Amino acid sequence: MARRFFFVSAGLLCLALTYHLGARSATAQGAALEAVQVETSEGGSAVVGRQLYILVGGSGFPAGPPIPGTARVTACCRNRVVLDNGETWLLANGSEWRLDGVFPSGATPAVQESFGSLKARYHDEREPQGVKPSTGR
Repeated sequence: MARRFFFVSAGLLCLALTYHLGARSATAQGAALEAVQVETSEGGSAVVGRQLYILVGGSGFPAGPPIPGTARVTACCRNRVVLDNGETWLLANGSEWRLDGVFPSGATPAVQESFGSLKARYHDEREPQGVKPSTGR
């Protein structure tokens, strides 16, 4: 009886271990859409794996070479893409990408202040008349 219990427990442990390892390493196999733009009358466009696709008449076809740069694509239209770093690329003549401009982007500069420097900046230099500081007695 103890032997049977051991084998059942070992089998359940192996099942739990294989599920845990398999669920962790399982990932999607297909390329995901990075950006999509839909036009009601003309179709639309999408970026999949750094390639711009144009949708015309219900079927999509690649438009030009792969999108240059390494930043993530955040927006697209028929012949233009905007990257995460603010670069705007234009597909010129359907054969080459040309840098069209750069949107200002990035982190907002901010100065970190300590509470002491903040108090010193807004501290009123004048002390009330006739009031002496306490001595703690």
